[in-house]
Amino acid sequence: MELQSDAVKLVDAKSTESISGQSAAPVRGSLESAANLVFPPLAAFLREFVVKGGVFKGVRGLQSSFNAWALCFATEAKRYEKQHAARPDVP
Repeated sequence: MELQSDAVKLVDAKSTESISGQSAAPVRGSLESAANLVFPPLAAFLREFVVKGGVFKGVRGLQSSFNAWALCFATEAKRYEKQHAARPDVP
């Protein structure tokens, strides 16, 4: 099991890596930025739970799927914060 500090470093590295290739931040309140906080984590959960067979592993599969969801959500939330960091008017 990895340490929490290692997980935080992983989230930070993934979000920095993915944001560096983007040129412009989405407009405030755009549907794209809100959808990125919902759909990729949901897809990560379903991929772990259904496609990778987490449903057959019982509670351990559910825990693994939830961890995949949490990692993806934290990465997307960090990316959202970095995109809107220069604009203090965004909540």
